[in-house]
Amino acid sequence: MIIDWRNTADYAPLSRAANDGKAKAKFVGGKVVMRAPGEVVGIMFHVTDCLYGVTPAAVKAAGGDRRLARNRRACRIPAHATVFRDGDAVVPFALLAYLHHGNAGNAMTLGIEIESDDGTITDAQFATLAELVPWLIAQAKIEGAVITESWGHRQTNGGKPNDPGQVVWQKIVIPLSEKHGLTRTIKALPRSTPKGRDGIPIPKTWDPKGV
Repeated sequence: MIIDWRNTADYAPLSRAANDGKAKAKFVGGKVVMRAPGEVVGIMFHVTDCLYGVTPAAVKAAGGDRRLARNRRACRIPAHATVFRDGDAVVPFALLAYLHHGNAGNAMTLGIEIESDDGTITDAQFATLAELVPWLIAQAKIEGAVITESWGHRQTNGGKPNDPGQVVWQKIVIPLSEKHGLTRTIKALPRSTPKGRDGIPIPKTWDPKGV
């Protein structure tokens, strides 16, 4: 289920949500940087490496609705879409917003976070991602961005060798890229900051095109 909060009461402006102890978006002059449509060409896949819980206070703020409270956590995650274990996919931010989700991929990709603490995906996530990827491609096109590539976070951050992991790459990235005409990138990109780590390419154990 795709939950588009970009223009609803549950939309969390990045000016508020992006700075709860860690900058989640790029700001200039106090405003979130909006990327030029022509710069956004890919989708980057991530796994969260954790499962999300909710506090009693968050449930109370959501009127006792635990699911809503959990979904609101997406407003504090630097990703254009977060797919929870039950299949809810929350899209809380503008697709052209510059989010700090993928190191050297920040400027050119949409970030999808898949909730998983062990690299697996649920049947519900699989079904939702099959809907979410073409939906994001279509929504990006409305804003003038043409999505042609798929990426994994490891390719821009060697400190994340299992992000998104073999299961996600083989069950999600490969088939959906082939179905929707995306080029699976294999190469690695160099670090985007002096303290960062160079990316590492997609391996052959994940992809026949790997290295």
